[in-house]
Amino acid sequence: MTLTYLLAGALFIPAGACAFGSSDDDESEASTTDSSSSEATSTTGEMGPEDTPTACSDNFDNDSDGFIDCLDFDCEGVNDCGPENTPAACADGVDNDGDEFIDCADRSCEGVGDCPAENAPGLCNDGMDNDNDGFTDCEDFGCEGIDECPAENTDALCSDSMDNDGDGFTDCEDFSCQDLEICP
Repeated sequence: MTLTYLLAGALFIPAGACAFGSSDDDESEASTTDSSSSEATSTTGEMGPEDTPTACSDNFDNDSDGFIDCLDFDCEGVNDCGPENTPAACADGVDNDGDEFIDCADRSCEGVGDCPAENAPGLCNDGMDNDNDGFTDCEDFGCEGIDECPAENTDALCSDSMDNDGDGFTDCEDFSCQDLEICP
């Protein structure tokens, strides 16, 4: 099977796809070529779960869920992909969990330390970004299922190929579906 796709400036081509004139019958590995610079670099990663120290630091989407290394929910707590949910971690100016959100802008810090919360009736329909994370009312992850904000957090809603809560993520890619058994 030949599969090529572009994600975050990196071109992913599974080995054996005869990319760039190469041939390889081992489909358990894939390679990445960085297309954002004039000098191409390549990284090879194993296809499979993305929850080991190696898989969470190889700059490759091992489980093909669209998230790489610390950006993959399965890597939380592995290597430097630690939680960002303590008063110290939510005020240190560092992206501790590798999700590209820092301190109070990280949804994990909502209501922690000096980070305000936007997760209660009245706060989710007032037209304000109460927790200063860049998301207002129903667009804010903290408001999911509160007031008139729809939720996407059941087996049925997390497997219907729809973005039920309007946050831009569908089914198992949605943060709210990550803890359900149907989402690997």
